[in-house]
Amino acid sequence: MVFAALIFCSCGGNGDVKKRLGEIESYLGGRPYDAIVALQEIGDSELSSAKLRAKHSLMLSMAMDQMYLEQEELSLPLAALEYYSRKGTATERLKSYYYCGKAYLAGGDTEMAMECFVKGLGEGNGSDDTLTIAKLHYEKGLIHKTFYEWEKCILETSAASALFMELQDNSLRFNALTNAFQGYMALDNASGAKEILLELDTAAQHTNAAQTSVLHEMRMLYEAKYGSIQSVQETIPQYLAQVPESYVNWLSVAEVLLQIGEKEQAMEAVLKYGTYSMDKPLNYWLTASKVYEALGYKDEALVHYRRYAEMSDSTEMALIANDARFIEERYALQIETMEKQAQKRNLAIYGLCFVFVLISIIAYAVYRLRLGGIENMLYRTQCEQLEREKSELSDIMESSWVIKGQVKDIIKERLELLNTIMAASISESDKIDRTAQLKIEKFLEDRKAFMTSTVAAFEASHPAFISHLRERGLTEMELGYCCLYAIGLNGKNVGGYTKMSRHYIINSEIRKKLSLEEKSTNLDKYIQQLLS
Repeated sequence: MVFAALIFCSCGGNGDVKKRLGEIESYLGGRPYDAIVALQEIGDSELSSAKLRAKHSLMLSMAMDQMYLEQEELSLPLAALEYYSRKGTATERLKSYYYCGKAYLAGGDTEMAMECFVKGLGEGNGSDDTLTIAKLHYEKGLIHKTFYEWEKCILETSAASALFMELQDNSLRFNALTNAFQGYMALDNASGAKEILLELDTAAQHTNAAQTSVLHEMRMLYEAKYGSIQSVQETIPQYLAQVPESYVNWLSVAEVLLQIGEKEQAMEAVLKYGTYSMDKPLNYWLTASKVYEALGYKDEALVHYRRYAEMSDSTEMALIANDARFIEERYALQIETMEKQAQKRNLAIYGLCFVFVLISIIAYAVYRLRLGGIENMLYRTQCEQLEREKSELSDIMESSWVIKGQVKDIIKERLELLNTIMAASISESDKIDRTAQLKIEKFLEDRKAFMTSTVAAFEASHPAFISHLRERGLTEMELGYCCLYAIGLNGKNVGGYTKMSRHYIINSEIRKKLSLEEKSTNLDKYIQQLLS
């Protein structure tokens, strides 16, 4: 009777959670933020079956993707993939592989991302989820672009573009066409590039400054390669007149100006790029080197070219080391081999399972041993960061005649806390350690005061950093978020600390103001790079 009662209660609980997940699923179309909040309110204890955990993980991954939020933990989509790869429908497998691939990309593992995308299209065959199929083709195209495999890039992005057009999603179609255009230009296919330009014009939202900028840039590059000098001279002023300066790709403008002999204007374009962007990609160093050389500044040209060569070599080594280029061929061969050996594999599977378990046990033991070493290294790194902050704030206090009284008090308070923490880190005294812990807890307890003091400290020690963020229109709350990222926290840490229901919306607003809508990098990594 007790056993029957437990089964009855368990089934009732599952039914309640299943009903809630069904209601939340209706939010995914237009209210992804509400979906995230509702999903996070469901505790792990309520997800009593593997099926419920898989559905919960997949829905949370979908909602975060709709909010343009990076998957910071691979465990989230993996939980869905682990279940759906065995028991799910074609659509569930398709989505699970897609979100796993995106998580691997966010972590920098291109090889595993490509494997997920290839398997998603293969094992999701038969699904009617056109949008996810299109996104899988698009992501594959971007990876092929990374390896300069332009034919494959064009093939995948064109397939994605056709599907986005079928869905009447011109924004995603525009992005796919842009990559296809770059492929045709790299292959010196003028007719293909011209055809894509016409499609870009129909797909572009001409009220969108970013898309308008890309469209004009593509026209300028096409004219520079296949048109006359006169046509280029007409295209550049049109580009600059119809697009706000902050959206112009000044590196492309500099390259084209240098190509038609306008060296001084090319130098101005390079300087403009430095005004509007903190990033220094590979092509910046090459373009700047060419411009300096054309103007006769040999030393500056050599410095920039050396930097280009160093970055280029490291990029080439990373591409050579990455096995993502061969995933598709390997997957096709794997399917063929599996079909031929279908009658013989049962015994091999049992043997492999035993070996896998044994290796996992050994790997886990090695992992635990390494983890201790990593934690020690992380501890030393944090102590070094504290010492640097203490030194910077001490230097600022010495020049106190330029600091306002309130900021001076904040810096003094942080210095006292840092002194206590440093004393605890180099001492074996339990009393000092407890004192440091109590001070830290008290200091962090008032979240708003801590964020305000952190902004004030950064405004004193890194004024250019805060000034740049203010110029982008960030509010005081958003400045506080950025400063939390700057001291080394990630999105999960910040969300856990602030405990604000608008956490994801605040992150999304910051990304928009910093022009990070295309998810080019994690917000925390971008802020830390911006600070350095």
